[in-house]
Amino acid sequence: MLPLDGRLLDHKFRLDRRVGDGGMASVWQATNTFVHRTVAIKLMHERYATDVELLGRFRNEASAAGKIGSPHICDVLDFGQSEIGPYIVMELLEGCSLAELITTHRRLDPGLAVWIVRQALAGLEAAHRVGVVHRDLKPENIFLCRVIRGQWLVKLMDFGISKFTQHVQTAAGTTMGTPHYMAPEQIH
Repeated sequence: MLPLDGRLLDHKFRLDRRVGDGGMASVWQATNTFVHRTVAIKLMHERYATDVELLGRFRNEASAAGKIGSPHICDVLDFGQSEIGPYIVMELLEGCSLAELITTHRRLDPGLAVWIVRQALAGLEAAHRVGVVHRDLKPENIFLCRVIRGQWLVKLMDFGISKFTQHVQTAAGTTMGTPHYMAPEQIH
């Protein structure tokens, strides 16, 4: 496979540099060449693009995050299919995850920890209000981002295994999420 750096995705998104890599997708800083806006692109790994269940989860992530509409949720701008795989277009965040903050500082000031949790809870409340349950809330999915004039904001990310409470039932015996961060009632 050809390198993705500099490649044009869907004839409008130039992949500038890889900023993260997960089990199912990589995340790229990209430029929308039509409107000259820098965005984040979550590009599903090619080997998973034909897996109907995983593709459904990927679409679910875009749909779940897009329907919440909260400043505490990473904004999803678009979903698309390209010659190199399905992708989600998101706002590009500047900052670090709670996991990175913990790794760097080992111990958080109690006031900072409370501030982070309160903002994360505001995001969860907004998600629950529209019937979305995150199901994989962990430090890696809580992002502290810099916004206007040095102000900080907590945003929740990665709604890939979220559940819509009005419509979707998880199959019996199916475990979804990161075991160390699961709600006790999810573990059998």
